[in-house]
Amino acid sequence: MNRRRLLESAASLGALGALAGCASGPGGPSGEGTEVEIIPSNQTDERREVTVEVEATDGTLLLNHTYDMDPGTSDESRGVENDVAAVRASSPGVGEASTEYNPDVDCGGGEDVQIRVAPEGITFAYSC
Repeated sequence: MNRRRLLESAASLGALGALAGCASGPGGPSGEGTEVEIIPSNQTDERREVTVEVEATDGTLLLNHTYDMDPGTSDESRGVENDVAAVRASSPGVGEASTEYNPDVDCGGGEDVQIRVAPEGITFAYSC
């Protein structure tokens, strides 16, 4: 194979690889469209530990993780399969809260859970 054809092949494979990442909508190859991302956000002025538990519909734990978060930051590093029944969060000095997973948005599956940790308490919201 000549050098020019080799370079064309490499460029084509690189472009296909980049496009594969763009197809990650609901049901796309990466599965993110059906994964529920758990996104805690520290809205306090202090560093906080935030413990999050996510329960599946069969009662097992999908996630039990403690985040160490700087003030004013969010963490999108954890996700779970789309089989969520309930979410619990706690943070020393702020308190604890729980919610049944009941999204008020429709993203075609895998609606994400936003967990807001603020001085007045912990609240939940959903997003795509």
